Amino acid sequence: MDAIVNRSNCLEGVQKSLLIEDFESADSYIQTFLQIDAKFKDSSADDQREQLISYKKQLEGIAKKRLSAALEIDDFVDDYFKKDTYLRVYNHMVNPMPGMHDFEESSLRVIDPPNVKVRMHRKKNEEVKGWDRRDPTIVSRRESKANGWSSTKCT
Repeated sequence: MDAIVNRSNCLEGVQKSLLIEDFESADSYIQTFLQIDAKFKDSSADDQREQLISYKKQLEGIAKKRLSAALEIDDFVDDYFKKDTYLRVYNHMVNPMPGMHDFEESSLRVIDPPNVKVRMHRKKNEEVKGWDRRDPTIVSRRESKANGWSSTKCT
């Protein structure tokens, strides 16, 4: 009976602490509730457990938001990699690039890229696709030498 009353007090304490944004006391109420719940397991406390879990998730969400707002990415980046350092170092070399509207008009004709000629080469006998497969009597030069046939010998 005492555990049920303590659980109810913890839930009320968590709710009030969240309303006044006292997150440390809300955390202590949640810890107390979990300790009581671990000692006295009741099936009648399921509604209270669900309510506590919702409060716990709400508290975790608030903590994550505050933590992410407190941390900035610039705190973890060395000054060497920041834009200000880049601009200070290269200020004398980096000039703004004019847009196309700032380009001067030319009276010369438009320059075309050079023509590229693709040179054709004859494929080797072995690379010609299927020429020796059409007629079984035609044999490649490599095969004829391997078989001992030579065009220089007369028989």
